[in-house]
Amino acid sequence: MEPVEVTYHHEEGTWWAESDQMPGFSAWGKVLSSVQASVAEEFSDRFDSSARPLVERDDSGTVLLRRPSSVRSGPIA
Repeated sequence: MEPVEVTYHHEEGTWWAESDQMPGFSAWGKVLSSVQASVAEEFSDRFDSSARPLVERDDSGTVLLRRPSSVRSGPIA
């Protein structure tokens, strides 16, 4: 299955994220990790994360994180 791609932007001390595959979604925050946590939560709410990978990039196109279907985000139970 095609990956969900998220792009992160940083300007004037604020990070935000957007994705064409998650219409209507946006997240913002002062630190990247909090925005990434919002992305991970929205991704798991919208998609079967065991079947669809998530690719996170900055606005230059550099891959920040690639989560294959076998990798889960969040606390270990």
